[in-house]
Amino acid sequence: MLDFIRTKSKGVFAWIIVIAVALAFAATAITFVGNDRNLAATVAGTKVSWQEIDLLLQRTAAARGLQDLTQLAPEQLQQIRSETREALVQRYANLAAYKGHGYRVDNLQVASILSQAKVLQQDGKFNKELYQRMLQQLQQSDAAYRASLQENILLMQPYHGVLSSSFILAEELQKVVSLRQQTRDISYAKIAANKYRNKVKLSPEDTQAYYDSHKSQYLAAEAVNIEYLQLNLAQLMQRIEPNEAELQKFYKKNTSIFGSPAMVSARHILLENKDQALIALTKLKQGEDFAAVAKALSKDPGSARLGGALGWFAAGDMLPEFSKAAFALKNINDISAPVKSQYGYHLIQLVDKKTAQTQPFTKVKNLVIAKIKREQAELKLATQLQQLEKLTFENMDNLDVASKTMRLKKRVAKLKRYDNNVLAIATPEVLAAAFSDALLQQQSNSAVIKVTPEHYVVLRVTQHNAPRQLEFSEVVATIKEQLITDKSRQLAKATADALLNNLQRHKDAVHIKILARGDRRVSPVIIKTAFTTTEKTSAVVAMPNGNYVVLRVNNVNKPLLRTLEPHIMAKYKQQLQEFIGKNEFTAYNYSLLASVKYKLF
Repeated sequence: MLDFIRTKSKGVFAWIIVIAVALAFAATAITFVGNDRNLAATVAGTKVSWQEIDLLLQRTAAARGLQDLTQLAPEQLQQIRSETREALVQRYANLAAYKGHGYRVDNLQVASILSQAKVLQQDGKFNKELYQRMLQQLQQSDAAYRASLQENILLMQPYHGVLSSSFILAEELQKVVSLRQQTRDISYAKIAANKYRNKVKLSPEDTQAYYDSHKSQYLAAEAVNIEYLQLNLAQLMQRIEPNEAELQKFYKKNTSIFGSPAMVSARHILLENKDQALIALTKLKQGEDFAAVAKALSKDPGSARLGGALGWFAAGDMLPEFSKAAFALKNINDISAPVKSQYGYHLIQLVDKKTAQTQPFTKVKNLVIAKIKREQAELKLATQLQQLEKLTFENMDNLDVASKTMRLKKRVAKLKRYDNNVLAIATPEVLAAAFSDALLQQQSNSAVIKVTPEHYVVLRVTQHNAPRQLEFSEVVATIKEQLITDKSRQLAKATADALLNNLQRHKDAVHIKILARGDRRVSPVIIKTAFTTTEKTSAVVAMPNGNYVVLRVNNVNKPLLRTLEPHIMAKYKQQLQEFIGKNEFTAYNYSLLASVKYKLF
């Protein structure tokens, strides 16, 4: 097996677990109502659905406390969905390329990673309850999570390989550290634009002239009034009330979902051939400690340093021959005969075992209800989507037939073409349909549009308000405020320019010695300017709030590198090597994507 865990890597186990949590379901097949319209991309023979993307976003949002993605503006949501699609395409491209290059991860490595994950440990040992709790939070089965974790471990192999091989020359390191450790002695004065507002004088001619030359900025946005019908999975779930018989039937049919399989905790020693395995087995029979022999002889670097410990695993988590031998051991500390696998020969010691357990119905009743509701609602959604498509297509001039037949409430709303729309259904797809020629000119129904994988709408336009020129009287107050703001900033800028060569004599000037790059005494904008301005030179800085700052660099203080503590230089070296390695790895991944066939939809 590949030694993917570098001794120089820090926190690798925690990092792998975090990735697996974020993409826990990305490796599992997802089935849902839909067809090719649900397809987001294909890459290296793998299909990526919009549902997979949206489920990933929903899970990430929930983890960050944002329970409803409709809280985001439509353009933000669309951008995030597109970026997530790109990330998944890159992920699948990497997986295909890495596997083609011979990278492999087996179930033993997965078990080893899980057993060492700090987030799943209690009192220094793997805790099954913590693991089960995490699976419940992720709404994942043990098998699905392990499959995803296996992929994530594989993805980390070349990453750590590139990172561990990156380097920086001593001369380059000294140059970078010398620049990073520089400090500045500066003087600066703030010029507030608001102080000049009272000095601005405007005439009616000024505001009229500005309006005449900027009419294109003062247009009422194009808008439409719409009526629409919607199908929502959450609403369908609320209408479903399974009876006790249905709950019991589902529970009995799916007991594996509501419990845990039989598991064993084991150690193993991996040897290259049977002769080596027999020699090691003799040592163990003579009383030598299994963990000590594993550390000395095992060819599995991931578990050898842990005395061969693999932690808890179920029968399906390991290679069939390995699992069969491990579960055949009867008593604690029993050791198997040599077991042959594709990696060599294993000696397995039983550490502990647990029988399969099923949680009682009373403890999981709410979960059973939720699962039944969702399953039935998904089936109803599929059926009702087809019905909605049929009725709104056959009755293109109204939504009334579909509304009455399906008992769907007809809703109304107003949408603007370009302004921010707070309505949850105002996705780019809905806006495109609302302002399409078919709806504006033919006054027909739209197709059924997917807002999210669980929310669909069909709409029609009842009124179209074309963009119009706003009258001067409607915008005069806005223009006055804009002109006063602009002119007060111009006056502040003029004052700042006049101070460039006289800053030292300014009564409100602030003088700072030894200003560092991470200094919190001043704004980051001032720091950036200070470190891009040459010595004995002044500059005028435009601040984000419209004010100005006059700044002078009085002195550049260069560090004496020989006086720096060795650990500081070592820290810089590590950071720079990681920076270089990450850039190299990013470039490598881009090259992989270029070599893989993919298509975005």
